[in-house]
Amino acid sequence: MEVRPDSMMTVTRADEATIRDLNFYLYNDNGEIVLHCYQTSATLRFECLPGSYRIRIAANMGRDLGENPASEDFTVSHADEYDVLPMSYEGDVTINSSSGGVLALPAVEVRRCVAKVSYNISVEPADIELRSVQLLSVPRSVSVFDMAAASASGPGRSREMR
Repeated sequence: MEVRPDSMMTVTRADEATIRDLNFYLYNDNGEIVLHCYQTSATLRFECLPGSYRIRIAANMGRDLGENPASEDFTVSHADEYDVLPMSYEGDVTINSSSGGVLALPAVEVRRCVAKVSYNISVEPADIELRSVQLLSVPRSVSVFDMAAASASGPGRSREMR
């Protein structure tokens, strides 16, 4: 199975589509992990029995999350800059028996778990001096598999740039 960045993703720098490492998890119908692989290649090769599975891939986490990761292991914390952007994929797959025992699964596309926002601010007329800008409601962290669970900063927690 090949893992690649989402083809619809707008890339402004080459490293935004880079996949440096993968944590691959295969779950059975009971939600138990039946296979875990950590690797630095974007092509996965694995063996399993035919059946229905849930696949979870956490890319660019920078480390092996292990055989039995806790939910906080899948959490990405806020950073001002990332070397590579954390990405993830979650989906169901049915693996059938095949002649020769080799089955090629379709490629999966991982999606970014963070957004990069670049901006330029100017003021008109030019005789006004901009002294500071505040970015509010910046999430402290996000789970790579539950995008809606971002824990936004509360009142008083903001990022100020000068």
